[in-house]
Amino acid sequence: MTPEDLIAAYAAPNRHYHNLAHIRDCLDQLARVDGLSAAEREVLETAIWWHDVVYDPRRSDNEELSAQLAEQHLDAKIAREVGRLIRLTRTHQVEPSDKLGAILISIDLSILGAEPSRYDAYAAAIRKEFAHVPDAAYRAGRSDVLRRFAARPVIFPDAAFARALDKTARDNLARELAALEGDRSLRSLAEVGPAKPVGYLPLDTIRNFTTLSVEAVANEARARGLAAAQFDSDACCIKSGALYVYDREALAKVLKAQAGAVAIAGLPNEPDRFVAQIASVWYPEDDPAYRVIAAAFGEAV
Repeated sequence: MTPEDLIAAYAAPNRHYHNLAHIRDCLDQLARVDGLSAAEREVLETAIWWHDVVYDPRRSDNEELSAQLAEQHLDAKIAREVGRLIRLTRTHQVEPSDKLGAILISIDLSILGAEPSRYDAYAAAIRKEFAHVPDAAYRAGRSDVLRRFAARPVIFPDAAFARALDKTARDNLARELAALEGDRSLRSLAEVGPAKPVGYLPLDTIRNFTTLSVEAVANEARARGLAAAQFDSDACCIKSGALYVYDREALAKVLKAQAGAVAIAGLPNEPDRFVAQIASVWYPEDDPAYRVIAAAFGEAV
């Protein structure tokens, strides 16, 4: 495999993050590392060039295949060590005494500690590489990966990288996780329609865990032909206030079908007034109103 072949592999059109820019960034990070012998620097530079040479988001053995390819094409004096280092990038875990492993893994993960705009561009590029994965599955899988990194007492095994990047990395991970969780929360409003006439989100959830404003979420619902009503904390049974989204026609049908229960519970039988009522009063499960409210939310009781 020639140097031209190596460059061509990283220039493949499906690579939005794991491309030549990533390799150059890793090499720049290596250039700033002190205390390496010429031989150690050669091994690390070679491992950087080969560590993602095989990259297919649909496979789980990219690191192993990259390591094998490197071992087949490199000089015997460094092939084994380069292969070992590449295999570490599968788990990004290293032994405490593994100096070169700690440096390579810290370099590979350094994007986690980048300034927010660079981190966000990285996260968007990763999503493009996994465009074949449906949104719900991607959010779940990506959240799991981020949580595992955030749970580590040490993200960057090299001490110098840890001192420089750990705090920013944890902030970036927390921000992306919040966005992923917020997107999941917004799905509950996206489901509002004939089968689920009413949905709501606390205002704090929208403000703190999504990338949208309350007004933007309300406008998106209205663009779909739904009604949206914001109830602030002084007029809502939810502490932070809430945004209610509802399908007037579907809700009217539920209230008509439940007319007897609506009358017994003393609930309004008109959609707008019904939503205002259930937003302002919290009804326990043993209240006659609870069955009507559950039906309005598309839940079986």
